[in-house]
Amino acid sequence: MRARSALIATALMLAASTLATAACVYRFPEEAYHFWNPKWSPVGDRIAFVSMDYNDTSGMYVTKPDGTEFTHVSRAVGIRHMSEPKWSPDGSKIAMEALVDGQGYIYVVNPDGTSLTQIPLPDGDDRGARWPRWSPDGSKIAFVSTDLDTADVYVVNPDGSKLAQISTASKQDFDSNPEWSPDGTRVIFTSRGDGAAGIYVVNADGSELTRLIRTPTNEGIFGPAKWSPDGTRIVFATGRNSGGRLSAEVYVTNTDGSERIWVSNTAMRDYARESVWSPDGTRIAFRSSGNGSTNVYVVNANGTGLTQITRIEKGHLEVEWSPDSNMVAYIADTDLYSVKADGSDTTRITKTKGYDNARFLEWSPDSQRIAFTIRTIYSEDVFVADIGPVKVNRITQAEP
Repeated sequence: MRARSALIATALMLAASTLATAACVYRFPEEAYHFWNPKWSPVGDRIAFVSMDYNDTSGMYVTKPDGTEFTHVSRAVGIRHMSEPKWSPDGSKIAMEALVDGQGYIYVVNPDGTSLTQIPLPDGDDRGARWPRWSPDGSKIAFVSTDLDTADVYVVNPDGSKLAQISTASKQDFDSNPEWSPDGTRVIFTSRGDGAAGIYVVNADGSELTRLIRTPTNEGIFGPAKWSPDGTRIVFATGRNSGGRLSAEVYVTNTDGSERIWVSNTAMRDYARESVWSPDGTRIAFRSSGNGSTNVYVVNANGTGLTQITRIEKGHLEVEWSPDSNMVAYIADTDLYSVKADGSDTTRITKTKGYDNARFLEWSPDSQRIAFTIRTIYSEDVFVADIGPVKVNRITQAEP
């Protein structure tokens, strides 16, 4: 344990050699070594994140952005493999997905750690739950319940009452990635069944289930379909495998499936996916891979004005718009960057070393800060970066 602790300490010093440490870093239990998935509260006054210890047990904490006033909000014994926190729209509750005794469950808890509630599973053996998504008004949670043969979409009140199934997957059909419409009246989700992938929309009460998109048998839907901020359009990506060569493209369509626009048609056509609407709904950012590199592109929602905004030769990418729609943050290779939406003024925010890498970025609601993690060989910590001028503070301190 002492040798391992020494290696972790060395790795952390290398990772943070150019980073400032918060004035008061909370000391976690000795076993805690892995902190990830930081998520801002809706007003930006708190950050929730997930922890992991050497016993493979997860926890969830809430803290102020300066790394003070930590609260352990998930104290239930036996919670493992917890997913990213999902704040309710008003910031009064947090939903999370967790694994308990090999079974997937969804929990809802107050940010102060009170009122931990387990959402009941639908009737049936070996069913689990995942992908919790809050309705825009915070009155419902959509999620997917799975067993060995099917996966269906359900909605439920945050207190676990009024559980209702709203999709009707048959055997060997798998519904996934539910997303609420901005007005909270409908839910869109992806599905795989009958040898084909598709995108469906259904009213929040389960009525009027409609298939919007059906792909050919050799294609699939990559990731979730996403509503435009005004609820009038949907962006999605389809992919195919042709003789061992993967390719994917990004499309925009109306919410009834009409007027499909191929918005990635002039980018590197090998692998375009992970599309994200700008918060003002005028543009879409996506990443596209080809010729051995992956870069970020921005395009108008009508398919015009395609612009490559990064010049990256290698490495994984995470992409997220700033809430004011003026900038894009991304992780390239191992470091965190920001760039204006027109591709100008690229800023490198971190300078990692060795095997370290930045991950899990998220903008603050005021577009002035970015929460993220840095993973070393043996551990991972949460950081917050002010972007003008750049200043990076460590929020957690992994063992030792």
